Amino acid sequence: MPVVKKTVAIHPEVDQFIRKVWAMLIEKGYNVSYSTALHFTLLAGVCSMLKEGGLSEEEALKFIENFMTSEKIEELDIEDAVTKLTESLVHLILKRTVKWV
Repeated sequence: MPVVKKTVAIHPEVDQFIRKVWAMLIEKGYNVSYSTALHFTLLAGVCSMLKEGGLSEEEALKFIENFMTSEKIEELDIEDAVTKLTESLVHLILKRTVKWV
């Protein structure tokens, strides 16, 4: 799945929440990026709105496990890492070959 890089404005309070989710996922042993934590937060929010009364704690924990073990999430993380590595390499090459970068 190709990663589409977009720039978005995120309210500081939403950013804090995403960072807390990110930290929670890392504490649970998942190797995730900010982008994955953002996707998780958005998807969890949508899913909780679809169910009357929201998600129970048990459902939320199961949601976390299912989300984090999904092949698509692993694919997103790999694509994100490849994109970051490619951008770093391009910048390094440009820096070494073009003096003004």
